[in-house]
Amino acid sequence: MSKRNVMSWSAMISGYDHAGRALNTVELFSRMKVEQANEFVFASAISACASMLAVDVGKRIHSQSVVLGYADVSFMSNSRVSMYMKCGRCSDALSVSRAGPEGGRGGQPNRTRDFVGHVI
Repeated sequence: MSKRNVMSWSAMISGYDHAGRALNTVELFSRMKVEQANEFVFASAISACASMLAVDVGKRIHSQSVVLGYADVSFMSNSRVSMYMKCGRCSDALSVSRAGPEGGRGGQPNRTRDFVGHVI
């Protein structure tokens, strides 16, 4: 990329995530300055961690997103809950869900599906 800004980074990271290229997503995210990342970039990186079952990396990215003020963004909360569920971390998923926007009521159908899908 000749001109790197939040839009170009976001497009590349999101594109890799949507193409199922989780490792490329996380590698590119790690090269981006975290302060420049927006909520869409964080959601893609967390989604990629879920795909790779990379809960330790996902937890670090989750922490960075919270520090930058994205804790109350509902789709971010959904991404974090999904990652923890896919990685078998039900208690972490429940904690994130309860701490999320609207006390865990935002995105409830997706969260319920994730919890049920993990139990079945």
